[in-house]
Amino acid sequence: MVSLEGKIETLQEMLDCAGGISFWKFGGRHELQMTTCPEPELFLLLLRLEAEEKIWTIAQRDEKPILLSDQLSLTWLAVGKNGGVIEDLYLIGPVFFSRVSEQMLRKRIWDLRGFSEWKSTSLQDLKAVPVMAQTDIVLIGQCLYHFLYHKKVRIEEFHLSDNPNVHAEEDMSYAPWENREVQQNIFLAVEEGNIDYIHPQAALSVEVGKMSEEGPLRQAKNTAITAITRMTDASIRGGLPANQAYALSDSFILL
Repeated sequence: MVSLEGKIETLQEMLDCAGGISFWKFGGRHELQMTTCPEPELFLLLLRLEAEEKIWTIAQRDEKPILLSDQLSLTWLAVGKNGGVIEDLYLIGPVFFSRVSEQMLRKRIWDLRGFSEWKSTSLQDLKAVPVMAQTDIVLIGQCLYHFLYHKKVRIEEFHLSDNPNVHAEEDMSYAPWENREVQQNIFLAVEEGNIDYIHPQAALSVEVGKMSEEGPLRQAKNTAITAITRMTDASIRGGLPANQAYALSDSFILL
């Protein structure tokens, strides 16, 4: 039987082959134990500026994977080994879900507080951050969660957030529709292949969590990507082969 350490090593190799995606391990006292990141000081600073407190707060109360994007659109995947108290926190990333323009990166870098010493040197490192489809990083999160807990986790159980400015104790489970009953019924219809399902009027009026600082267009795109990702998972549960589901998902996201 392969040990957890052996599985983690294999995962690190896969991440490296998938474009040099970084892997991090933190101890229960937030201390960095290891990383494959080539520029750990820069990205550790970015992590601590915007995402670290929020990730630890969620991980301490729930074992489910966390996907969190910061002000630079860097996305981190985190899974904590939680036995009542965090023993270890595993982090993957950062990645971009899509290419961010150099102009936008420059603007956001200069807007960051507590980042002055890196502002003139960080752009090239940020431009080198791997781009990964959201569906792929969700798969990685599902694998890592299974390694740690020996059970499966569904995409709708992930903690998702694209707003680093919300207080860490606020609800993190942003979804395309905040109405859970409506949400579940729509995903169930996808899972069952129910093409005759008509969502209730309530689905058109529920509020969506803030998922971008770039304006309404990026907000709409991020909302659509999240919805497509969750529907992809539902279709796989319903029996659609995973390779077909993810191919369809990527084609819809690229439209």
